[in-house]
Parts: sequence; structure tokens; C-alpha cells
Amino acid sequence: MKKNILLLILVACVTLGAPAMAGEPVVSTTPTPAPAYQWDKFAIGISYAYQQQDYELTDVSFTLPPMAPPLGLGPESVREIENTADSFLLKFSYTPYPFVTFFALVGHVDGEVDVAIAPPVGGVSVDYDGIFYGGGATLNYAYEHYFVSVTGTYTVANVDDANIDTLVVSPKIGIFNDRGAIWVGAHYQSTEHSQSGSIALPPLGQVTFDVDLEDEENWSWLVGGRINLSEDLSLTLEAGFGDRKQAIVSLERKF
Repeated sequence: MKKNILLLILVACVTLGAPAMAGEPVVSTTPTPAPAYQWDKFAIGISYAYQQQDYELTDVSFTLPPMAPPLGLGPESVREIENTADSFLLKFSYTPYPFVTFFALVGHVDGEVDVAIAPPVGGVSVDYDGIFYGGGATLNYAYEHYFVSVTGTYTVANVDDANIDTLVVSPKIGIFNDRGAIWVGAHYQSTEHSQSGSIALPPLGQVTFDVDLEDEENWSWLVGGRINLSEDLSLTLEAGFGDRKQAIVSLERKF
């Protein structure tokens, strides 16, 4: 009896331990985990941006030289103000989840404010340049090949004799595929630009000034597109039109 029991145990062990015969299916009792959705969480990009828009004067004061003629130089004598700026920036992005991206940026701006003043002064220009920095976030939702997104950015610039704080909000809607994306949207911008300095104003001589400026129009339209040059490298082109003219070219690498 004992010999029969030992023989059965031996047969069972050999059967369980033997490999499956050729052509027989192998059934695994270990569950296979579902593949996780993957996305690139980090990115670095470089951009060039051009912008031209009209400013609105909110406050101004002039200090005339001692023997200057009384020409009544004041807020009412300022006819038109136009700001033009060229910027280069470096942007670092982090995407913890597919629907949200946080980013920080630093760059250099070179700008010019052209002011039309009533005769006999005429037009004057004030240049500025310096470093700016900031950050923001993008929220997006995609369905099939369509997407909507909202990006908010806040930047601070301390340039020469000027302080420039800018808030930008850009809602967009578009379509995308493996080769890239195209979109249309809007651009909301709120700028607080304070500047001081001195300029030569014939026939007054050297005049010191303090001005506070803001965007004449906050909203403008934009259209843009992205081309995927490879799996991790993309080129973005975007243009704005309306009361504010702007253009942006960006190259971004994800990793």
C-alpha cells in the first residue's frame, strides 16, 4: 500500500513538473498587467516672439528744465503711443498628468515705445531692454482628434528704467494627429508698464518723465500650428492679428 502511494506521488510530481508537449497551449495563472499610458513629462524649448500694439496712457508727469518755455506739456498733449518688442526666451515644462502642464520661462526683451506728442514737440522714442521671467500652466482636454486648451502666463520684466508686469490668457481649439496640430484661439493680455527717464525734446531741452501705460485693447485673435519633426522634437508657429500684431516661433524637445 505504501509503495502504491509513493508511486502516485512520484507520477504527479513528474507530470506537474514536465514541460508542455509541442503544440500544447501553456496556461499561465499569473495575470498580465495592462500597459500604462505613457507621455513625455519634461520638455525644454526656445522661442522668438514679436509683438506690436498700442498703449494707453494712465498717468504721466514731466519735469521741464529751468528756462523752458511753457508749452503746456501734459497728458492731453500725448496723441498716440505704440509699443514694439522682440523677445527671445527659454522655457522649461513639466507635465505630471496628460491634462495639465506647468512651465517656467526666462528671456530677454528688446523694445521701443514711440510717442506722438502735439506740436511743437512731435514724436519721440524711448528704448528699453533687459531680462524677464515668469511661469504659468496649460489645461487641455482631447477627444479623438480634437482638443481645447487654456494657457495662463504671468511675467515680470525689470528693464532699464521700466517695470513691466504682464498677464496673458490664451484659450484655443483645434485638431491634431501624429504629424502635428492646428488651432485658432484668442489672446487676452493685461500689461502694466511703468517707465521713467529723460529725453531731449526740442525746443524744451532735456525733460524727465514718469509714465504709466497699459494695453489699449486687451483681446486679439490668433491662429497657429505645430509640426512634429520627430517623436520628441516639434516646431510651433503662431500669429496674432487684430489690434495687437504678434508672431511666435518655437522649437521644443520632449524627454
